[in-house]
Amino acid sequence: MWSVVVALPAVQSEFGIPRAEASLPFTLAMLGFATGGVVMGRLLDRVGILGPVTLGAITLGLGYAGAASAHSLVTFALAHAVIGFGSSVTLGPLMADISQWFVRRRGVAVTLCSSGNYFAG
Repeated sequence: MWSVVVALPAVQSEFGIPRAEASLPFTLAMLGFATGGVVMGRLLDRVGILGPVTLGAITLGLGYAGAASAHSLVTFALAHAVIGFGSSVTLGPLMADISQWFVRRRGVAVTLCSSGNYFAG
């Protein structure tokens, strides 16, 4: 999910575009993440964790393959929307689960859990 932010200067030079345009893939990744959070959350409630995680892993693979073979910024950005969708499968359920595990210090537990996502990125 955070890979395009790390590679932003390389994306900018590869496509010969200004920084504002090079940020489009990250924007679409976050929109894919938001959409995927809703879709994957509903799927997770219906079938359990294994199906959505498998679907997320396949979606991530397809998104990264699409990004690697992109010849235009639009294709690259759409591939990152798919990456965002695929990466959404873990954070929502993790937040829901962690909030159920702790009665005392629930806010701290959720904060530490969500911070781990950003530190890993």
